[in-house]
Amino acid sequence: MAEAAKIHGEAKAGGFVWKQKKMKQNYFDTYSAQYDEAKKKGDAKKMESAAESAMRTAKGEMAQMTADVKAAWEK
Repeated sequence: MAEAAKIHGEAKAGGFVWKQKKMKQNYFDTYSAQYDEAKKKGDAKKMESAAESAMRTAKGEMAQMTADVKAAWEK
């Protein structure tokens, strides 16, 4: 989770945070909250799942930041 947080922090500083308009939190923060909740309950399986989702999201944000691409809907 610490590595994912580091990658997400770099992407966030670059302005590349994945979030939908109706979401209260971005994807990474949602997975981080799920991780923390599972940790409180001692549920290792859910912790691992949330950490994997957070890492995929963070890596995706970073890939988008470093790539010279636009979303399909952008002109």
